[in-house]
Amino acid sequence: MNYAEAVKWFRKAANNGNAVGQYYLGYCYSEGTGARKDETEAARWFRASAENGNSDAQCALGSRYLHGIGIEKSPAEAWRLFLASAAQGSAGGQRMLGVCYFNGFGVVVDRAEAVKWYRKAAEQRDGMGANNLAHSLTLGEGVRRNLLEASKWYKISADRGYPPGQHGLGCCYLLGHGVQKDYVKAIDWFRKAAEQGNSEAMNSMGHCYYHGYGVVKDYVASRIWVQKSAEQGNPEAFVNLGDFYENGFGVEKDHGSAFEWYEKAGNAGDALGLYYLGRCYENGIRIVLDLRKALELYENSGKAATEKKSSVINVHNFAVNLEKRKLLLRMRVFKLS
Repeated sequence: MNYAEAVKWFRKAANNGNAVGQYYLGYCYSEGTGARKDETEAARWFRASAENGNSDAQCALGSRYLHGIGIEKSPAEAWRLFLASAAQGSAGGQRMLGVCYFNGFGVVVDRAEAVKWYRKAAEQRDGMGANNLAHSLTLGEGVRRNLLEASKWYKISADRGYPPGQHGLGCCYLLGHGVQKDYVKAIDWFRKAAEQGNSEAMNSMGHCYYHGYGVVKDYVASRIWVQKSAEQGNPEAFVNLGDFYENGFGVEKDHGSAFEWYEKAGNAGDALGLYYLGRCYENGIRIVLDLRKALELYENSGKAATEKKSSVINVHNFAVNLEKRKLLLRMRVFKLS
């Protein structure tokens, strides 16, 4: 395909005020397809198309305002554009409007409103919209928790080839959420997502090899997958790598490396990372024993778990066990005082 030739004709249409031509010209500049990549120029043409009422351009321009790409960041303007796009029935606009309501981008947080827009996008078979709806149903955010319905939307997202949806469906099969437990199907979906570069799926692949879920237990293979996830900056993988190095699973024992990975996870605000880092300070693992520092890290771990900045599945049980550990630690600190 001659992309440069395509850009020439898109430009002719765009200069004649054609909204579709303006949108595709912006897209070409955004992707560097047939033209030099130029986000500022992309935003200019998306704006021209959006002003002519093109819903795809409204969504694209909204995303640039949301993230400050080629244009000054403005969540409020992003919300306005997503609303205009969604009002025209654009699945992308509906999904992104849901993202705004869920996270409070340019508007007051309203999880129920977010779910409403996710559902509209999902009903159009939008992969990300279906995944976001499934995620909300899994957590009970803005809607009553319903694992059966969540698994159905994850399946729709996964079938659309959306990596987070594939990972979510894998988790359903791994945990038996809305479907019968099936470790083979779980790892099959994890692999599909991991092969598309999804870091959470890579970590889950490591989890399956670690425990022998759907595959023969293999610590080396587990560590390799977790390492790939960590290289993409996944805090949960940082914690798992720390565990590998601390205990010599799939790698030679190295408390120094274990501490470094726990510290990376803790610095990222991960609850388990903060917990294991606190344990290092409590027991003098690779660091000078510091009980007060350990207690501070445990406190931060509990806060992070409550805010769901972690892979901790049962927050209540985690909090109970953490409080017991903190009580014992306070007694040790008191005796040293």
